[in-house]
Amino acid sequence: MKTNFAKLSLLACTFLAAIYQPVQAQANMNNGNGNGNNKNYQNFIREVPVDETLPIAYWETKQQRGTDDAQNPVYEGGTVFELHCIEKNGNGSWMLDHKFIDAVVPSIEYSVYSPDPYNPHPYDPSDLSRGGSEMRTRADLGYSIVIDVEGLVPYTDDDATLVTSNVIKHHEYDKNPPGKKREEVSAIGISQDGSYEDDFTGAVNIAASPQDQADGWEYITVYSIPLKYNGNNGHGNNTGGWDPSNPGNKPPPEGNDPTIDDEIIKNVLLNKLGEEEILNTVTMRVFPMPTAAISGLEATSSYSSVELPQVTVDYNKLYPGSDTYTIIRKDGQPFNPSVENGILVKTVQTDSEPISTSNIIQDLGAYATSGGHWHIEVYHSSPVKSEPELLASERFYIYPRIKVNADINGIQ
Repeated sequence: MKTNFAKLSLLACTFLAAIYQPVQAQANMNNGNGNGNNKNYQNFIREVPVDETLPIAYWETKQQRGTDDAQNPVYEGGTVFELHCIEKNGNGSWMLDHKFIDAVVPSIEYSVYSPDPYNPHPYDPSDLSRGGSEMRTRADLGYSIVIDVEGLVPYTDDDATLVTSNVIKHHEYDKNPPGKKREEVSAIGISQDGSYEDDFTGAVNIAASPQDQADGWEYITVYSIPLKYNGNNGHGNNTGGWDPSNPGNKPPPEGNDPTIDDEIIKNVLLNKLGEEEILNTVTMRVFPMPTAAISGLEATSSYSSVELPQVTVDYNKLYPGSDTYTIIRKDGQPFNPSVENGILVKTVQTDSEPISTSNIIQDLGAYATSGGHWHIEVYHSSPVKSEPELLASERFYIYPRIKVNADINGIQ
């Protein structure tokens, strides 16, 4: 059952309600018919949910003007608030006014864009045949999220702190293998409905050196927080630093947005916000960029055909769902980098973690069969790139072979 912010205005009284979990609905009442001045009369509010399976609530207004908490949230579907006045002797009753309040339910839809088409099942993360619960990308390529927002309540002149949504992002990231998770809380900067792009392309946050070798997970959760939450339990809005009048608190961890109230940051980091505030979440598995190395060729890289060395080819952190292979080709020869034309082929299963392996070319002369300049190249074909990537290359030279025709018996 969803609940959120609502605003109510009655003719016989001024009524402002802001719904949050736990719900806080406040009423400022000014009885317009004079009945509130007579001790023989009693005013009360009746809360009638549109959903008839939900309970009806009553609350008395014991004063002509003041504030009270509503008894129930404004649930999805809305609630009718009725202002009644009765004679205490039971001889008369009047409904002074009524107002329908709909539940404003902020929602966010994520459209996650990753270069890897291996996406999780959108409705059942447990279905591993569809990719499981994690999307994937490569550290050097990143990802982007388009956020479509509906249901934000705009600022008003009445009391913006009670009726305005504050959309924030909780960004967590952890290395592989898991260690001490780092996290940041920041404002998305969304104040009205619309479509927004949160672009992480080329900027994953997992620490690595070089950065394209980042390996781990990134978690992004988006919350809808009513700005009245910034009330800080009477300590004020503590943006820009931790209010010293708020005992037991300290400045937020480095990296968190100083424009967000410290109470919100603290409760996000301590997981003290309820499920009602979570609008959406994404888990992104980040794999490192693959690399390769070719060793065994000398610096001069010039050989006779009978002294070609043994060559080692190392494949490092090959991306899931990829094929990696080595091409040996001569200068000037047309070639097509493909698995069919390669040797030392290594295929990584789609649902695998990155794989590293080594291969040895013991008989280089079986591939480099004539004199001239030759190339050893390592290519990587993966789902994140449309064309094969060149991971490593070396060039070497074979002296031409000279064929001598002579009759040994003719030598003097």
